Amino acid sequence: MIDIRRIDSDKHRYLDILLIADPSEEAIEKYLNDSDVFVMFDDGEPVCAAAVLEISNDTCELKNIAASVLRKGYGSKMLGWLFDYYKGKFAYMEVGTGNSSVGNIKFYERNGFSITHTIENFFIDNYAEPIFEDGVQCKHMVMLKKTL
Repeated sequence: MIDIRRIDSDKHRYLDILLIADPSEEAIEKYLNDSDVFVMFDDGEPVCAAAVLEISNDTCELKNIAASVLRKGYGSKMLGWLFDYYKGKFAYMEVGTGNSSVGNIKFYERNGFSITHTIENFFIDNYAEPIFEDGVQCKHMVMLKKTL
């Protein structure tokens, strides 16, 4: 049975799942305590986690979403749940992902997000170690937005 819960304490307990989407614990630490954190459980086991941060009166940002098992629909189910949760609280949800994360960009577009802009050299400027996906260096942050 799928169950999604808001986590108000001991958010670091789910760091292992969040690190799947963001390989830098230092980067996660910058937003984790100020974010709403949600964890999806399947038969009592944590399988997906998300962190959402208010960035303005009308916009929240999905800072992290990761599933411990891929291709089971956990990420899309979590997004759908988050859209319902934040609808009426915010007008928009934004998310950023790496330029080399073609699969992630398609995932967000399938779930109603549209590309708005790119932040040049974000991963070069903000991460100590280079990130590579499928042999491509992740350099730029691709920003996407969805109307809630």
